Amino acid sequence: MDPLQDPSFLTIACNYGRLGNQMFTYASLLGLSKMNKRTPYAPKCNMDTVRRYFKVTAAEISDLSKQNRSEYPLGPYFRPKDAHIPKDKNILTGYPYPNSFTFFDQIRDEIRKEFQFKESIISYAQTYLHSLKNVTRSDVTFVGIHVRRTDYCKWLQNYYGRQVNMMYFKQAIEYFQLKYSRVIFVVVSDDRGWCKRKLGIWPNVFVAPEQTDSAHDMALMSQCNHTIMTYGSFGFWCSYLAGGETIYFDEYIAPNSSSLLVTW
Repeated sequence: MDPLQDPSFLTIACNYGRLGNQMFTYASLLGLSKMNKRTPYAPKCNMDTVRRYFKVTAAEISDLSKQNRSEYPLGPYFRPKDAHIPKDKNILTGYPYPNSFTFFDQIRDEIRKEFQFKESIISYAQTYLHSLKNVTRSDVTFVGIHVRRTDYCKWLQNYYGRQVNMMYFKQAIEYFQLKYSRVIFVVVSDDRGWCKRKLGIWPNVFVAPEQTDSAHDMALMSQCNHTIMTYGSFGFWCSYLAGGETIYFDEYIAPNSSSLLVTW
């Protein structure tokens, strides 16, 4: 069926974000479609990323031409009126990065099913964790640590934010060590050198080998029991797919930051 002939058709605008942002875009489309009893059609620009790694099931459509677009603007998070998108609106636009779980958490199980990694990616993650478990020769609780640095450090400076500090990691690691008898911490990061220097002081903290594709890092985090994260969309998805407990750094944005002053 031609998507444009489907009266329940709904899609979402493209953005140029990386894996975490593309997952938010896809999940937001699914969540809002379900809420509004619409049929989700993910744009090709979005599907090109998520389909590479996951067993996603939404139909695909090329970008809509201007004459076929009837836009519904989103804000940065869910508003009550978003549950009643007019029938004549067929593309979600507005806020360019709909990176809020409020758009889709009501179908959490469905979202996690959509974001099942392909077998080769999961195999890497399980093989690596098994190698660490053999080191201890006992049952363990795995806690993933995602450390975002590089570009995000500059972003925080621009918005008068605060970088995660060592006290945060110390307290988070101690929390899990007190709660579980045998814990292994697995670190992924865009700055593994920093992690080895700073987090390598704990004997049960392992910095995973750097991979050519970030999806392998996310898959590794998703196979852990719990998560310690810093900030960013990638870290969110690591913890969301893992389930369990998540400790996150909630002091990275200043209360008066302009990034919070969004009008819509």
